[in-house]
Amino acid sequence: MQTPTKRLFFVLGMHRSGTSALARALRVLGIDIGEHRLARKDNPKGFFENQEFVAINEALLAAQGMHWDSCRQTVPLCVSPLIERATQFLTTFCQNRPLAGLKDPRASRLLAFWRPLCANLDRSPTILLALRNPDNVCASLAKRDAMDAEKATTLWLLYTIDALTQSQGLPRLCVAYDNLLENPHKEFSRMSALLSLPINPKEYSLFANDFLERSLRHHTATKTVACTNPTIAHLAQRLYQRLLPTSQSMQADALDAQDLNALVATIDQRLASVQS
Repeated sequence: MQTPTKRLFFVLGMHRSGTSALARALRVLGIDIGEHRLARKDNPKGFFENQEFVAINEALLAAQGMHWDSCRQTVPLCVSPLIERATQFLTTFCQNRPLAGLKDPRASRLLAFWRPLCANLDRSPTILLALRNPDNVCASLAKRDAMDAEKATTLWLLYTIDALTQSQGLPRLCVAYDNLLENPHKEFSRMSALLSLPINPKEYSLFANDFLERSLRHHTATKTVACTNPTIAHLAQRLYQRLLPTSQSMQADALDAQDLNALVATIDQRLASVQS
């Protein structure tokens, strides 16, 4: 992957896919995500989200009549007041942060809005995609929001497909939530090598010994909620199984494989037909 002096990292992925843990992990690699935490009962360790970044993304979705859990396609947006606000936010946030990191699952669906703004600021975006089995995501959303499995699986597909299609051409790294929790040393070694960023021993110790708890992985492979719609369930598992090997790859830009892009396009079309 490219290693320019000034970089901006986006943590993307479906809600309940480990994006918060991955955002916290960025500090181990010297990436500045700010001092916010925004802990809540359903996420006591914190979300590690910038409030203004989240607010802008919520406004972008609202401009389309959508919320984070809307099961329909996003459309390209050019909302002048939000462009000005977002530009000001990025300028301020990136100031004095050579390595800056932002996380909000909503950005998975809105990266096409943010990309040109990064280019105008001469920031090279790198994408970190949090990956988790959609059945585990369903179980987590069922517990937190009483969301039915079909809707949760559809959202997992929409978020994942948007993150992949809108980040094409950018450096990307897929990080599996289970890998980060079960073998953080191995996962950080992999991330460090692929991102060309050294591991901070003090921050690693804080992450592994203080932040990280096995209880963070609320729903394991033995506690899942599978979608009952066979078509949507098949599409989600097909994409997840294709992405899973890239979360273990030591090859930079493993997600840019031509067959993956073709698979995403096929799934996107089939998902649209199921929803219509």
